[in-house]
Amino acid sequence: MKVGEGPVYGFTLRAKGLLNEITSPVRISEAYVPKELGVEAPPPPGITIMEFQSIWDTGATCTVISPHVVSALGLKPSGKTVVHSVGGGAQADRHDAYTYLVNIYLPNGVAFSGFKIIGASSGTDVLIGMDIVAQGDFAITTFDGNMVWTFRTPSAGEIDFVDRKS
Repeated sequence: MKVGEGPVYGFTLRAKGLLNEITSPVRISEAYVPKELGVEAPPPPGITIMEFQSIWDTGATCTVISPHVVSALGLKPSGKTVVHSVGGGAQADRHDAYTYLVNIYLPNGVAFSGFKIIGASSGTDVLIGMDIVAQGDFAITTFDGNMVWTFRTPSAGEIDFVDRKS
């Protein structure tokens, strides 16, 4: 599928039954410029790509990687930022966190290179936030009691489940 000047990349995942969280495998490496943007390409010598499990969280503004991911890939911080997270009760927790530049490979070769993410504990190896979700179109369906979620980038058009023409 082509939209405008460039290609559209996407994937669809399915689960039997209804899930409490949307997950997907995700591969991560330190940042490098691939030959073709938007699609996974072989890394240059010395770059390691590893697979981790991710949770998609539309309530998170940024993508987060755990200390385990940072350590496994030997990532070096690219900077620091202030993180606001939900703490006990209604209190917002504010703390400093390192940022990292990485390449992120979603299912079906969908890739983002030189992406800035935050290193922090999030209860999972990778928490996919709105900074990635907002790079394209994301939809979830629960037809027949089974869950299907799909993502494409860049956006290929509006998704509207209401017929406004009648």
